[in-house]
Amino acid sequence: GEPFQPPVPDALKPLLHKIIKDTNSTHDHTKERPRFVPATPTSPALICQRVDGQDGKAGVLCKVAPRNTTGPSHESPHRSENNTRNLKALAHDVASQARQLEEETRQMHVLPLHAAPAVYRWQKSSTFVYVSNKKHYYNVHYADSSALKIKTGQDFVQLGPYTVATRFGLIEEAVSGMPGADLQGADGILGFGYSDFRRSASLMKTMTRMARPSWNVVQPPGTAILEHNVFSVLTSFTAGELQLGGYDRESYDGDMMWTPMMNQTGYGMLITSVKYMGHELLDLGPIGKRAGGVMGVVDSGSTCMEVPKGLFKGFYASSLFDNFAAQASKDPSQPIELTLGGGHVLSIPQSVWSEPWGCTNPFKEDNVLLLGHHLFKAYMVVHDMSVPHYRMGFAPIRKSYVPKIGQTATPPPPGGGRGADTPQ
Repeated sequence: GEPFQPPVPDALKPLLHKIIKDTNSTHDHTKERPRFVPATPTSPALICQRVDGQDGKAGVLCKVAPRNTTGPSHESPHRSENNTRNLKALAHDVASQARQLEEETRQMHVLPLHAAPAVYRWQKSSTFVYVSNKKHYYNVHYADSSALKIKTGQDFVQLGPYTVATRFGLIEEAVSGMPGADLQGADGILGFGYSDFRRSASLMKTMTRMARPSWNVVQPPGTAILEHNVFSVLTSFTAGELQLGGYDRESYDGDMMWTPMMNQTGYGMLITSVKYMGHELLDLGPIGKRAGGVMGVVDSGSTCMEVPKGLFKGFYASSLFDNFAAQASKDPSQPIELTLGGGHVLSIPQSVWSEPWGCTNPFKEDNVLLLGHHLFKAYMVVHDMSVPHYRMGFAPIRKSYVPKIGQTATPPPPGGGRGADTPQ
């Protein structure tokens, strides 16, 4: 259950610690140049750069050097000019990413805890209604195996320009021993799961219609309703953005890659191929071949990428996670390529699945490839439930785009229509 990290040979640990120690006395660490770490019998050559964190802590960011690299010129006078050029390019890349990581860390250090002017207190709301049920509480389970005990309440909820009467869960406690225990003390969770079930707790379902008959909820006259049942999410290291009713073309590059949703109770999609450095990792058994691939689930509420570990009663001929770990340990700097139903290839960069930005875990509980919130730092993800679509969309976030906080999109000009690709 531990996050996957390529092992660091014991012979390298003193040298990596020395990189940090040697630069402790330097006041401006951005002037430090990347260090070359020679290969050992169990590890390739590395280019490493010190990275300063918070509270005086520091770490080392390393990337695998080109094969057959022997180090600086004074160590190998016969090294080719091409090899030198590749080594310098990699050193520049490592130094640039180290500076970026330090800058993001500094920004995270000063972020306010709450953007809202006040925390919701149901006891002080004149419109709050406690919804009594036969059960005293419900257990709510999330895709990453975390769980909560909740009661049910009803009140008016405002999200951007929309204010609707809806039901929601009141967190009583995190289920003991479950990963959700780290949610204790949170103000709440904005859940965007969706289903067409009659009693679906989805906020999106409430926002797109005037009534929820099974809840005896009818919106007041004049309530603004979300026209298109679509929402999009993207994030950076320090902020996130939710786009309601569509997606903003200014926030991404290239074309939107669409793939059908596999189910209508979660954001699942078919993945027909998983490759790393050209090696196919998805080794399906008889059951998996009949299914045509593994289901991938996009979940902004989960942290890491969770890769199925195990054979799941013949679904796999060999473990998907073990196959991935075997290839990634050779060179932990390459993207993972997922072929989606419909043929589009989603390239998962190293920043999504590997430390220090992302993480990957073996998933033993469920046979799904779970793509957590780190994916949303690389791609804008569109969730389209407008009938008859039910599809997922992915597009690389434009590098110059900065997530907007607390802004409402400008309405269309008089007489102008609102396209399905324009957020409300």
